[in-house]
Amino acid sequence: MNDSDISHDTETTSPAIVWMMVCGGSLLLLIGVGMMTVLSPLFIYGKFYEQRPVIAMVAAYLVAWIGYVLIFARSRAAGRTRSLFWVAIVCALAARLLMCFSSPLLENDFYRYIWDGMVVNHKVSPYATAPHFYDVTDIELDPEQFEAAKLVHSRINYPAIKTIYPPGAQAVFALNGAIFGWWPYGLRCTFLVVDLMIMILLFRSGADRAEGRRRTIIYACCPLLLKEVVNSMHLDILCAFLLTLYVLSLMRNRIAPAYVWVFLAGWVKLTPFVLLAPLFFLQVRRRQWRQLAIALLLFGGASAGMLGLMTLGADEPFAGVKEFYDSWESNASAFSLVRSRFEHSLLACGISTDDAYAGACQNARDVLAFVYLIFLLLWWRHVRDEHAALRCSMWVLLVMLLITPVGNPWYLLWLLPFMAVLRNPMVLLLMVMTSLYYLSFHILNHDLPPETNTYLRLVEYVPFYLGLCVYLSYVWRRRMRAAKSVEETGDPAIRQDVV
Repeated sequence: MNDSDISHDTETTSPAIVWMMVCGGSLLLLIGVGMMTVLSPLFIYGKFYEQRPVIAMVAAYLVAWIGYVLIFARSRAAGRTRSLFWVAIVCALAARLLMCFSSPLLENDFYRYIWDGMVVNHKVSPYATAPHFYDVTDIELDPEQFEAAKLVHSRINYPAIKTIYPPGAQAVFALNGAIFGWWPYGLRCTFLVVDLMIMILLFRSGADRAEGRRRTIIYACCPLLLKEVVNSMHLDILCAFLLTLYVLSLMRNRIAPAYVWVFLAGWVKLTPFVLLAPLFFLQVRRRQWRQLAIALLLFGGASAGMLGLMTLGADEPFAGVKEFYDSWESNASAFSLVRSRFEHSLLACGISTDDAYAGACQNARDVLAFVYLIFLLLWWRHVRDEHAALRCSMWVLLVMLLITPVGNPWYLLWLLPFMAVLRNPMVLLLMVMTSLYYLSFHILNHDLPPETNTYLRLVEYVPFYLGLCVYLSYVWRRRMRAAKSVEETGDPAIRQDVV
C-alpha cells in the first residue's frame, strides 16, 4: 500500500476549512513553542530539580503537536496553495527564531559533542581517554578560553565513559569546534544550517512545486525538530540530512549514491546501517550480482578504514560503545517488556538482581534480534522497485527503534525524511506519543514510585500499538479489495498501487 493513501482520503474539505486548519495549526505551533521558550530559563543546569516545570513544558510541547497534526492533515492542500505554503513556512521559521532564544530543556548531550570536537582539533583521539581523566589544561592551553572550556568539561554527561560517537559525527564536532570554539550555542548555528539544507532538498524534490512544498511543510513544521535540534542540539539532524539524500537517491532510482548516504549516516549514528537490507533485497531480486558485490566490497573496505581511525592512538577505543550496549536502557518499548519477562524468571530461580538483569538483557537482545531478522525476511518479496525499497527502509528503521533498549525521542528524527515523502501516520503517532518521555524527569525529580515509569511507558506506547493494529488492518483490507479487483479486471496495476 502507498502509505499516503490515508491522508489522500481526507483532503476533500472546503478551502475555508483548509485555511482554518493550517492557520490554526500554525498558531498553536507558535503558542506551544513560545510557551516552551518562556519556560526554558526555569530549567537551570544542576539546580532546583524539584521546581522545574516539567509538566507545563510537556503540555506546551503537546500544544505544538496538536498544531502540527492540523497542518499535517492538510499538507497536500497547503502544498497546492502558494499563500498557505508561505503561512506554514513563515510559522516554521518564526518557531525556529523563538527556539533560538530558549535554554536547553532537559538535555546536555551537546556538551559531549563540543568536548569531542575540541579534543579532535587538539589532535587527541576522543576514543583514547574519557573526559573525567583529563584536566582542562590538557586540552585548552589558551587562558582566555579556559573558563569556557571548564564549563563544558564540568557539564559532560557520563564523563567517566569514553565517547560513543563514530568518526562521521566527530568530523562535524571538530568542524563546529574550529568555527565556534567552546561556545555551546555554536552547535545550534551548525545544525540550523543542516536543517536549512534539508528544507531546500525537500522543496526541490517533488515532481511538481506542490509536491515539493508539501514535503517541506511536513518537515519544517515538525515540533520534534524544533525541540530536539533547535533547542536541545542533538546530532541526529546529521542523520536526517544524510537520510534525506538517501530517500531522494531511491526516488531517482540511483542505488550507488544510496549506499554512500547509508555509509555516512551509519558512521554518524551506527543504527542506519540496517538500511543496507532494503538495498540488498532490491539488487538481489534484480540479480545485479556484480553491482552488489562491488557495493559491498567498497562499503566493507571504507568501514574498515573508519574502524582504523577509531583505533589510532587509543587503547580500548570501543569501550564507550560496549558500555552503551551492555547497560543503557531508556524509554524502551518492546525491549523493556521482553527483558522484564526474562528478569522475573531469572529472579525466581534465585539469581542475584544484577546477574538477572544482565542475563535478561542479553536474552531479550537475542530474541528481538531473531524477530527482527524474520521481519526483514518477510519484506524480501515486496522489494520489487525503488519505491518499495523506500517504504521498506522506513519500516526497517521504525521497527528497529521499537525494539532497541534506548528509545530516545530524538532518534525519530531519522524518520522525518521518510514521513515527509510517504506521509505515514504511524510515524507521526509515534512522534507524538514519545513526547511524553520527558515526564520521566518529573517522576525522577519527585521520587515517585518506580512503577510510575512503567505506567508512563504504557501511556506512551499502548496507543501507538493500538493505532498500528488499526493501520495494518486497514492496509490488509485494501490489499484484499485490490486482489479481488485484479481477479475481476485482470489489471495487475491495481495490485501494484496497493502492495
